Amino acid sequence: MAAPRTNLKNLTVALLTKDDITGATYGPTRKILDAVKASIDPKVSSDKAYGDGVVKYVSEEVTEIEVEFETLGLSLSDQAFLIGGTIENGVLIDGDKNQAPWVAFGFESEKANKKRRFYWLYKGKFSLFKEEFKQKEDKTEFQGDTIKGTFVLRIFDGNWRARGDEDEVGFTAAATWFDAVYEQPADAPAV
Repeated sequence: MAAPRTNLKNLTVALLTKDDITGATYGPTRKILDAVKASIDPKVSSDKAYGDGVVKYVSEEVTEIEVEFETLGLSLSDQAFLIGGTIENGVLIDGDKNQAPWVAFGFESEKANKKRRFYWLYKGKFSLFKEEFKQKEDKTEFQGDTIKGTFVLRIFDGNWRARGDEDEVGFTAAATWFDAVYEQPADAPAV
């Protein structure tokens, strides 16, 4: 039986610098601090082909993946990295020339059995996010940042996600998972 998830940490991003039929490459990884929660919601298009009055074939295709994560607060440099913009003298300038870059997004989820599951989503863009503010009253109510993104299949190989689990036989990438965006070794058998 699989153990339920109990914690989230190590939000990590990397700039996608190339994605074409010859390959995909990424820049160095960058940690996003103070993870609160994350969600991944794949959108699937499903089409059916009928023959003799019954469904004979079903075609399912991932069209996009909605990603959302919340932190205690995104630094201005993390915001500039994720949604575009420049920081000058400690001030982030938002404008019509800002362009969110393509990035990979990774994190880990701890499980009740003390093992971990690791994730990398290969290609997506994050968007400007809603900011809400509330005055302090009798009790402090912390206000973090939630950012949403849309992820898609890579041009290179059609992949959108890699997941590794310490419970799986043969998984050895835990120690280096966030050093770089995970790629299947060239000599690994095709699945």
